[in-house]
Amino acid sequence: MNTVTQTRDNAPTEASRSEGTLLPPVDVIEDASGITLYADMPGVAKDRVHVRVEGERLTLEGEMA
Repeated sequence: MNTVTQTRDNAPTEASRSEGTLLPPVDVIEDASGITLYADMPGVAKDRVHVRVEGERLTLEGEMA
């Protein structure tokens, strides 16, 4: 199983140091309606994406099929 991990500040995490981990490109757009995040995670189904917020850190994780 491969895990895709991206943190808001692009800081390395324990997961990003393991074998099979990718750091996909992410676009963050903020406007009057809110914040929209686009992450390029090919091979990861929507139901396998997990979003976690801890303090000021946003983490995206997804399992590739």
